Amino acid sequence: MTTPPQYPSYSGGNYPGGNYQGGPQGPGPKPSAPGTVTAAFALYVLAALVSLVGVFLVFTDAGTRQIRDALRDTNTGNMSLDDLVRVTRTITVAVVVVFLALYLFFAFMMRAGRNWARIVLTVLSALSIASSFAGSVAATRSWATWVTLVFSILAIVLMYLAQSNQYFADSKAYRKGAVYR
Repeated sequence: MTTPPQYPSYSGGNYPGGNYQGGPQGPGPKPSAPGTVTAAFALYVLAALVSLVGVFLVFTDAGTRQIRDALRDTNTGNMSLDDLVRVTRTITVAVVVVFLALYLFFAFMMRAGRNWARIVLTVLSALSIASSFAGSVAATRSWATWVTLVFSILAIVLMYLAQSNQYFADSKAYRKGAVYR
């Protein structure tokens, strides 16, 4: 009968998963989101809700008039202006619902400490801010657009404050350490 091989004990050696002293150590406590990240998350959720309310404004009489005015000079081919308004509404709702679902997904990932989600939210917010000042969109701005803009700008600022930066760095270190354990 053979005896099992004896493996050396690693006391005090540094290895990719951390410092092994007589066996694997736990990853330590998971970093908790600071108030700045929590506030940015709340602002993104509120911005999504305001945008959802805003998209339903296209179904009001004022929204219909704005769409009609924006599309009046469009070459519609064989489509009537009423059909074009209906298609525009449908596409608007579909795009907004998909966009908001992704937006909320990224907000949840950002709150979980994923830096890539913070970057994606920053880019999406910047694009949204820039597009709201573009030609035809600027003509149809509503209160919902302004509220969403303010929330997005505040959320971007909050995500890059010192506490937030430390949280994202700590979350990354926690995940890296947890991979090897």
